[in-house]
Amino acid sequence: MNLIFKMNSQFFLLLNLFMIMQLLQSSKERNLSNFSCVVCNETVDESKRGTPQKTCCLTFRRKRNYKKYAPEELKPVKFTDHDEINMIQKYLRAYSNPSLATNVANCVEDVFMQFQNRTSAKIDNWYKKLAINAKSPGEDIIKTIFHDLYLGSGSYAFVLKNSHYKFDEEVMKISLGKRTEYDPMWKSEMPWEYCVGLLSPTSHILKPIENSFQPIELPPILFNSYVFISEKKKIEFFEPVAHGWTKSSTVVPMFEMPMCQDIVWTNLPDFNTSAQFVELLHALNDIHKSGIALNDISQFNIMSCNSGWKFIDLGFATLYDLTKEYQTEVDTFIFGNENHRSPWADIVSQVSINSAKKFTNWNLKEIFVLELIANDYWSLALLFGEKFCDLFQMKHFKNFKNLIKSIIDNIGLKEEKDVINHGLQFKLDSIFSILKDKKKSSCSPFFQELLLSILQVNPVNRMRNVEKILLDNHQMNLKNF
Repeated sequence: MNLIFKMNSQFFLLLNLFMIMQLLQSSKERNLSNFSCVVCNETVDESKRGTPQKTCCLTFRRKRNYKKYAPEELKPVKFTDHDEINMIQKYLRAYSNPSLATNVANCVEDVFMQFQNRTSAKIDNWYKKLAINAKSPGEDIIKTIFHDLYLGSGSYAFVLKNSHYKFDEEVMKISLGKRTEYDPMWKSEMPWEYCVGLLSPTSHILKPIENSFQPIELPPILFNSYVFISEKKKIEFFEPVAHGWTKSSTVVPMFEMPMCQDIVWTNLPDFNTSAQFVELLHALNDIHKSGIALNDISQFNIMSCNSGWKFIDLGFATLYDLTKEYQTEVDTFIFGNENHRSPWADIVSQVSINSAKKFTNWNLKEIFVLELIANDYWSLALLFGEKFCDLFQMKHFKNFKNLIKSIIDNIGLKEEKDVINHGLQFKLDSIFSILKDKKKSSCSPFFQELLLSILQVNPVNRMRNVEKILLDNHQMNLKNF
């Protein structure tokens, strides 16, 4: 009997040891799957007469798990003005970065003073760098700039490569000059963008090259005419920035950035839309925690840099530590790309705070502060909906945008804020109900649910859902250790 007992005990002991070894092995394999092998350097093997040997490094790349949300988990809840104010105070405390605001202000002042004191010799160097050294101004210069070097343009600036080569390490962003009530130096548009990008403590923003803010003299012919570029878009230069220069000098500010690639949204093999979307939510959260709101997210302002995604173009970016100044000094705060604004960001951009106070109960000052954060998430969700669910092509979505325009145009009707939130959200919910009936592989029901959780008209609901998504994914990642 004792012998049988001993044999059974030994058997169970061996079985337990075997199970422990299996668990350890599976844990090891699971941990190794969280790493990628990256060639990080080359060494010379003397025995093989100088043949470079690639050395592999294990780079930590934690794989995120993404929780699937049931619709009822994201059901909007009605919040009071008190809840809204509490959330605003919470974010302003969490995202405050006073040292960044101070450093950016000092940087802008330094850049402005340096710009005034630049010498013409520096400008001559830029002439050579841009390869604008034709013997006489004319079509050759325009062709050189806009056919060989042109990369893109916005409302206030355009971007050039610094050579004819396909793969360049640097590009240059150049102001289009001074226009009515706008001066890229005096109003600090270009210096601001340069300094915020340069000093931002987050890796998710494309930083300009240090000490690259320069004045550049362009051929006078460009200020006397306009140039058509691809898709018949017209580029037109305005009065030069003349601080520190004679009135006739065609001088504008510019700065350099690393070269990145456009994202080809329709040609991304094995692209997990939900996973990439949540990764970008985490990136936006990191940007916000650094003290910065972007306020201008669109397909043109996200690029692929060294196989990673980065946000670019900080012309509309703001710092949370300056919100009190915005509230007291600005009657109408303008958010960026109007196609990707949230409904309330659209209203804030087109209705003055004084008008809203006179005709409505909207409390635009409070909404504006909350949308500084919440609008970025809306813009990102709308961009993904546009690219992967054809949202912008839907007639119902166009009606949704027209309804927002009608609210702005009829501000005197004193429509209640909660009524607006409810009415617009009902329209959005119905749009996604229609989407569910469409069979599109890149726009799965789960992905739609994820987008709809962010596309909440009430910014309080939107931020609560963002917090839940970010927190749930963080907790799930911790369980992998």
